[in-house]
Amino acid sequence: MSMTQLPQLNRLPIKGWFVALLCLAAALAGCGQNDIRVYTVPKEKPSVATASVDAAAQPQVHWKLPSGWEEQEAGGMRLARFAVTGKDGHQADVAIIPLGAVNAPIDQLVNIWREQIHLPAVKPEELANQGEKIKIGASQGNLFELVSTEAMIGMKMQWST
Repeated sequence: MSMTQLPQLNRLPIKGWFVALLCLAAALAGCGQNDIRVYTVPKEKPSVATASVDAAAQPQVHWKLPSGWEEQEAGGMRLARFAVTGKDGHQADVAIIPLGAVNAPIDQLVNIWREQIHLPAVKPEELANQGEKIKIGASQGNLFELVSTEAMIGMKMQWST
């Protein structure tokens, strides 16, 4: 091609040519290092906010294990956990979970657990008829019996977002 066939290049000032050539040279030259380096860095432990749990702050709960109940390893929020097999072969997972430090209305707390076992939420006024006041050490507590209509033991929980 001749310069007459490319009229745009003919009109490009010298300064423009210089900048274009400089950019082309920089692109072709790169940084001059084509070698790839691999580094091994130890994985950092995530910073997790943990609350120090004082054993004295945990409720001191004692029980006599009923016939047919099997004590399981407690963990997470559970103070105690039990596996129960009924006469008809149905299984239940019974847990003691202290919620003393949780500051939320009782209906919200109960509905969190109801959702976990696929039960519909209850309104605050309906909740008064469902719980039983019980004594827990020197404190007063509420006992709610929640029974799912679905088989839940061994099922993986499906969390909603």
